[in-house]
Amino acid sequence: MECTYCVKYPTHSERESALVRGTKNFKLDPIKNHETTSQHLSCQKQWLKETDPKFDKKVELLSDTKLGQCVLKQKLKPEQLKRYKVLFNTAYSVGKKGKPFSDYEFILEVQKKNEVDIGEQYFNIEGCKLFLKWISQQLRSQSVSSLLAAPFVSILSDGSTDRSVIEQEIVYLRYVDQCMPTTKMINLMSLESATAEGIFNAIFNALKIVGLNEEKIRHDTPGPKLICGNFDGASVNFGNKSGVFKRLKDEVPQAIGIHCIAHKLELAILDANKTIPYMSTFETTLKGVFKFYYYSPKRRRELAEISEILDQILLHFGDIKQVRWLSSKERAVKAMLSNYEVVVSHLEHDFVAGSRADDANRARGYHTVITSVKFLKFLHFLMDYLPIVAKLSRNFQLDDYLVIELNDHIEAAVIHLTQLKNGTGKYCTQFAEKFDVTNKTFGEIKISTRNVQSVDMKSDKDLHALIDGTIKYIESRFKSLNEKPLSLLQIFNFHQWPLGRGFELAEFGNDQIVELVNQPEFTQIFSDNEKEQIKSEWTELKLYLSRFRANQLLNMYSMVLQNKAATRKNEGAVLGACPTLVEDESQTLSAIEKIIYWLFTISPSTSGCERGFSLMNTLKSKLRTRLTQESLQNQLYIMSEGPSIKEFEPLPSIMYWFENSTRTPHCSGHKLKGKKNETEEDFELTMSGK
Repeated sequence: MECTYCVKYPTHSERESALVRGTKNFKLDPIKNHETTSQHLSCQKQWLKETDPKFDKKVELLSDTKLGQCVLKQKLKPEQLKRYKVLFNTAYSVGKKGKPFSDYEFILEVQKKNEVDIGEQYFNIEGCKLFLKWISQQLRSQSVSSLLAAPFVSILSDGSTDRSVIEQEIVYLRYVDQCMPTTKMINLMSLESATAEGIFNAIFNALKIVGLNEEKIRHDTPGPKLICGNFDGASVNFGNKSGVFKRLKDEVPQAIGIHCIAHKLELAILDANKTIPYMSTFETTLKGVFKFYYYSPKRRRELAEISEILDQILLHFGDIKQVRWLSSKERAVKAMLSNYEVVVSHLEHDFVAGSRADDANRARGYHTVITSVKFLKFLHFLMDYLPIVAKLSRNFQLDDYLVIELNDHIEAAVIHLTQLKNGTGKYCTQFAEKFDVTNKTFGEIKISTRNVQSVDMKSDKDLHALIDGTIKYIESRFKSLNEKPLSLLQIFNFHQWPLGRGFELAEFGNDQIVELVNQPEFTQIFSDNEKEQIKSEWTELKLYLSRFRANQLLNMYSMVLQNKAATRKNEGAVLGACPTLVEDESQTLSAIEKIIYWLFTISPSTSGCERGFSLMNTLKSKLRTRLTQESLQNQLYIMSEGPSIKEFEPLPSIMYWFENSTRTPHCSGHKLKGKKNETEEDFELTMSGK
């Protein structure tokens, strides 16, 4: 008797083995021992490569892992591996949907009732926690390689308090992956204290999870260079003496600090609203009407009945958030305008039909306010005003937003706001058409004109003051982004380049590009040789991109980074664009490519942190206040960064578990009656993930 694999490939086999030289010993133990030797496994792989056309690198790599070795050594049977896939898929579904761990148990009970072969192990809550831990760690490990290969990185961070009244700091990183800016959550850290020192330490503890520290993010060491810190405007973050960013800048002097632009916009709108005393009355009325109906099912039912009589669609009343975001205020105003006639009719019924005294008085008060000309004018005006600033807010909340797009969007918003002074907005026009000055009615509703000098939108001083204040405070809040070096980056906005390819385009931005590379933030990024070549590279870039002015900035600069050797002989320009760093780290970037990477990495908004906290509040609800920090971190990362349930592949996570677990996974299983061992072909299909 001899081993077919080892005899066929003598260079890979153990030549002194009895099963290579031939033996008459048919005992089972020596055969099993031979099957587990590295020489036999090597010969087996070689045979599979030559004889099985389906054999690929994936199978080969799997057989080199602890998981593959367990299967080959029969410590882990193929049917048990299939069970692990079911268990990991189930745990991932629970984590991705933010469900409590107890759901894992009852889902497995249903699967078992449906006669799905899931074994008898890891059926409890601890099993779900264990699987989610290794899944989240494996997902993090996937993004670490691209992160560490990126030339630059920005830190985004924000704080909040969870349901257990624990102060949490969420940390994101923005970098370039596959020639596109990407923002990834790193971790959610509980704070020892909400001081600048506590937040700073939490941020760097989170960075250590992805292999970064104070030394690696400096510009004089290999690795991703920190270029930006993006926080909200709290004094603990931007305090001049000991704020978080001040401590960050002490570590990396070249880093720049940016106050979240979405938050800046909200504060600018609040500042503008404070200049109009009536805005406080208007918002208080909206909130009061919301609470008047929200906390009374009886009133909501009566409101629905009136809407059916008037044949109108009743929109849900929403509350107004005081800080974030403008879209919530827009929805609240839209609901009030859509439900206006229904609400007026119900309030009249409520204080006339003999409700309780306090309710009747509240209804009478709200009715008096909302049937005034001033309220109606503001209601229609805000329906023209809020979509403009809300659209600006939504743009600022995009994860891949570029700082050079800021001025374009602000200028467009200012133009639209200025046009509203003429009363030409859609809803302002509707108000003018529907309001009867002679009869003092709006449709069929009697309107009070007391203390109102004019109903004309064009001559209303409060509305003009709100527009002027909005423009003024937006320009004031965002003037810091017009300082160097960010202001010099505006030359990369090709939407503002001179038309044609004449002298004006040739001279455009030449002085600014030279000044940009000589800024203190770039001292250790560009060599002297690169600074000398930057003007010629800048000219080539202008010639290349001048034909694509109508395209989006992000897409075009991403195409530049993806293009490896674009030649434009007809135009007399050649642009050699960079290969991605992930593909080949040894290749160096040209000066112009470094600037594009730098531009892509700058983070202007922390809205991603806000979305992370929304997920955190979904997970750690009032019913799950005892959720541990580790479980919260793992499940939050899966919800935020994990693929969809359909796209999730459990095998890499199972492999990661076997490779990195300090405790040997329990894979002996329990003997199942009536089950036969799988064939070698079934094993190969299982290992291939098929």
